[in-house]
Amino acid sequence: TTEVPVGKFVAISANIPAPVLHELMPALSRALVPGGALFLAGFIAKEQASLDAAARLNGLCPTAVHEVRGWLGLTYVRSRPE
Repeated sequence: TTEVPVGKFVAISANIPAPVLHELMPALSRALVPGGALFLAGFIAKEQASLDAAARLNGLCPTAVHEVRGWLGLTYVRSRPE
């Protein structure tokens, strides 16, 4: 199993494959403070849509996409309570 550190963080970065990110997305979102940023890398463009969907389901909003030689980096921000 893969574990996410316990606590609340302003930013988290992860450079791991998309299937693992899907599994961890709920825990990563819970570990962020409202307004906190999640930086993801280590996957290809065709995996972006499913990662965006998983992020949205867990209260994260996509804010940036970076591509270098076919590899993506995505940034998400955790929603603030209303």
